[in-house]
Amino acid sequence: MGACRAFLFGLIFVAVASAQQPCGSSISAAPTYNLAGTVVAASGAWIQIYGPQIIDSVEMEKVLFTPCFFDTRSGAFAFPPLPVGTYTVRVAGMSAQHVTIFTTHKLVLSSDATDVQLELRPGASIPVRVRKESPHAVDLVGGTRWLRCSIRPIARITERHG
Repeated sequence: MGACRAFLFGLIFVAVASAQQPCGSSISAAPTYNLAGTVVAASGAWIQIYGPQIIDSVEMEKVLFTPCFFDTRSGAFAFPPLPVGTYTVRVAGMSAQHVTIFTTHKLVLSSDATDVQLELRPGASIPVRVRKESPHAVDLVGGTRWLRCSIRPIARITERHG
């Protein structure tokens, strides 16, 4: 009797499953496009170039997408297919002075973009003296803890342009 019930249950299950329409069959998926290219180091000596990241344009520390492919030697990258939109892409590298430098680019994706050149621009080193104002750490957005400090330039720039 148990085998008969299992057989009947199986027949009913197959009949019901074959009669159902696939969910959302009349709704088409949003189109996606390829985003690929190369991270290009503008000038200066770079010890290392990191893979690009698509980040939130408001919460800059929030990474939305990372490349599915990145070659550290050539700088070539490819992201998984992305929907139409405006994206903020961050590229980073370590300079010869062992300082990590970030550059952001705005990209509008409305078709395949497979030859994108993301320039990693050198940053500026500005020497500062830091004086601790408070012994307590301050919580900032994203849970990062910082100390309050006052920044003053070491030397004044006296050269005028114009």
